[in-house]
Amino acid sequence: MIETAPGQYVLRFEDFSVRNGPDLFVYLSPSPDGYADGALKLGELKATDGAFNYEVPPGTEIEAFQSAIVWCEGFSVLFGTATLGPALAPL
Repeated sequence: MIETAPGQYVLRFEDFSVRNGPDLFVYLSPSPDGYADGALKLGELKATDGAFNYEVPPGTEIEAFQSAIVWCEGFSVLFGTATLGPALAPL
C-alpha cells in the first residue's frame, strides 16, 4: 500500500502472478487469511501477471484491512492473498 497524498492510497502489485480464472476481482480484506465480511472491492483483476495499481477509495480506513486478495466472485473461491504491511509514504 502506498500513500500518494495525505489520506489517499494505492494498492501496488509488483512481480505479480496468479493462475487465470473466471470473474476475478481484487479486494482488501479485514482478515489476514482471505475473504471476510467487510471486504472492500477495488476492481476487476487487471492481469494475471505483471505490475499495476488499484486506487483505494478516499476516506477508507486502511488500518481496518489486513490483506489484499484475488477473489472469484462467481464461485466464491480465493485465488491469492497477500498480507498488508504498513503504508509507504510518498517519496
